[in-house]
Amino acid sequence: MKKKEYILLMEKALSAYSEEHIRQYFATVKQNGLSEHGFPRLTANLGILICHGIRTDLLTLFCEMMDF
Repeated sequence: MKKKEYILLMEKALSAYSEEHIRQYFATVKQNGLSEHGFPRLTANLGILICHGIRTDLLTLFCEMMDF
């Protein structure tokens, strides 16, 4: 799979989740701690997409997630 195709696949997968859904998930992680690998994967994928100019609307949220 080419890099561009992988990025588009990541974007498609992330599009299944609204910003509100991501914020609710993040709030749960902050309250209960990490219990599985989904949060680090989500955060990393957001960072990759933002670096490629995709989902830059989530930059502030991404920064909060990275600080956590």
